[in-house]
Order: sequence, then structure tokens, then C-alpha cells
Amino acid sequence: MRIGPIELACECWGPGLTGWHANADAIALLARGWVVVRLPYGTPNISPEEIAQLTSSEELGRAAEMLPESGGEVFLQCRARLRLLLAECLVASSPQNIEIARDSYGKPYLPASPGLHFNLSHSHGMLVIALAKQQIGVDIEALREVPDWQNLATGLLTKLELDTITSLPRGEQSAAFLRCFTAREAWLKAFGTGLGGIAPEAEGPGATPKVLGETTQLKHLPETAGYVGHVCLVG
Repeated sequence: MRIGPIELACECWGPGLTGWHANADAIALLARGWVVVRLPYGTPNISPEEIAQLTSSEELGRAAEMLPESGGEVFLQCRARLRLLLAECLVASSPQNIEIARDSYGKPYLPASPGLHFNLSHSHGMLVIALAKQQIGVDIEALREVPDWQNLATGLLTKLELDTITSLPRGEQSAAFLRCFTAREAWLKAFGTGLGGIAPEAEGPGATPKVLGETTQLKHLPETAGYVGHVCLVG
């Protein structure tokens, strides 16, 4: 599948598919409920001139105010790809003119298209964008050593998850933490509460949490060499 006039190659996963498919129709999968699109954001980069034509003045301003280590360039590369994909789904909208707002928790949404929900995540050159007819969250992380994973996990993961990770050989703990972390993050992003939104000891990603009577679906992203991730659908 290719998106937009810039023709960025990407792969899709959705209902009925067991893995990523380059020729899958993202619009058809979305019509069945949801779709996750995987695409690199560094090969090729979208040019600065194209970025200016695809993103909003607010996004350009946010990127300009970011410190170098905060990744203003990566932010714009990902937003440009998001806008190209949203324009494909909304048909009548040009990428630059799609209004993307943020709620009180910072979760982006589409004021003019309340029936279309989206979420995105990026890590070390890989971007995933999740689209759905219901609330959705997605998270991806590059597999790597995380020496301070126990500090990061405090207050985020359940005691059972912490005990399970620490019972593993030291060389496997970082990957196990990242698997749990992406599950937790996707879950919280789906509900739009942020990392501090729900006490981990009350409910955890593996416990099929219920909020306002709605159950969630938490799924592993299909295998991506060097990465791990999850997507969560609410309702």
C-alpha cells in the first residue's frame, strides 16, 4: 500500500490478517472496524518543503520550540505521514487542513470527524498509526537494553508483572519490560488518561480491564524485527 502524493510505502494489519501486508487496503480494513499502519519515518525523509505543505502552522511552531533532543524533526516527519493517511481516509480533506486537536490529557483527536479515532507511536525509525471507529491506543518500542527498567516500571506495572520480569534471566528482562510497557501504554492511550490515569494494582493489561462497562481488546502487534508493541481497542 502507498499513501498520498509522496507515495510513502507502508504495510497494514487489521481484522482477518495474521501479519503485516504491503498490499492490504487500509480503507477497507478500517471499514471493518480498525487498522494499524506501519511505516518507517526516516527512509525516505519528507523534504522540508513538503513538510511545510503537509503540516499545520501550529505543528511547525511546536517543532521549532522543541529542544534538539526532543525530536522536532521526527515529530514533523511523523505528523506529515499521519496527515497523509488521514487525508486518504477522509477523502475530501487536504492533509494540511485537517484539524487535529488535543484533549485535556493531550490525546489528539479530530473535532470535525468524531467517528474516526486515531493514535500513533514511534520509536527508533519506526512509526505505527492506528485508526478505528472506536477509541484506540497503540505503542511500539525498539528492543534494546533498559538498565533502569525497574525505576521506570514503578507505579506503572503490576506487582505480578514486576515479579514475572525479575524472575527472568537478566539478559531477558529489558525485552520483557518493553513488552509489558507497550501493553500498558497502549491501554492507557486508548482510554486517553495518560500514564497516571489508572492505578496498576487495581487492574492490569492482562486482566481485561473494564471501564464504564466497556471491555477492551489488547493485541500484540504482528512481529516486527527489532521491535515490540501492542494495540488496544475500547468497546
